[in-house]
Amino acid sequence: MIKKIVLFAVAIIMVSCGHRYHNKVDDIEKPQQDTVALGKLQGIWVDNDTEEPIFRVNRDSIYYPDSTNLPQHICIVADTFFVGPNAYIIENLGDNFFSFHSMTGELICVRHTEQASEDSLVFVHPMNAPIIYTEVTKRDTVVNYLGHRYHCYIAINPSSKKVYRTSYTDEGVAVQNYYFDNLIHVSVYSGRNRIFGRNITKSTFEELIPEQFLSQATLSDMKFSNVDSQGFHFDANVCIPDGAACYMVDITIGFDGGAYFHLMEF
Repeated sequence: MIKKIVLFAVAIIMVSCGHRYHNKVDDIEKPQQDTVALGKLQGIWVDNDTEEPIFRVNRDSIYYPDSTNLPQHICIVADTFFVGPNAYIIENLGDNFFSFHSMTGELICVRHTEQASEDSLVFVHPMNAPIIYTEVTKRDTVVNYLGHRYHCYIAINPSSKKVYRTSYTDEGVAVQNYYFDNLIHVSVYSGRNRIFGRNITKSTFEELIPEQFLSQATLSDMKFSNVDSQGFHFDANVCIPDGAACYMVDITIGFDGGAYFHLMEF
């Protein structure tokens, strides 16, 4: 109970770790971050059982082996370990041993690596950075309908636009990930005449998909489906990376060049 009260109080006092909070009545000094404890955290920490690298601390930032996990600011106030906006109660912190409670209550135990040179390689950002694909993925489909020949064209263009998402490790530790979104060009031709041509992004569907979902999702894929009396149907997938949640949108391109969107399934 005492630890919970301390955590609650520190969370209210919040996050700048060592700066002064101005009150209209008087100035209240915030608890100072523990620079001695922060000094003990410097270096690479591995799982106490598996010896797999878990994180690396450099000054007041924490880094993870997975390059899609963004580094975050850290500090220690009293018995609380702050990682970005998240707070964890410290069980024990020594020169080579560190244990703290995750959000799920699990005790996480790590220790300083004995193979710093070798383990440091997994934190080298250029070696582990997500690949930005420069090649465009193209899909061409020839469609015959009522005696006419049409050409449907899709070009998936990977971009450098990042989508951020908070996820949790198996132990209940929050990490922030980033992924790269796509821009997809869709065209429909009848012979040499272009019936339709447009760039599609996930924001194209902002009236169909909730904003909270869309902000963490990417336009992951698009494929030609079929043609009927309404026009040419394309299936667009808007998904949260590394998750099972997706929206599928039917893009119908009419023979008059109009485009219509509706949700197919969630």
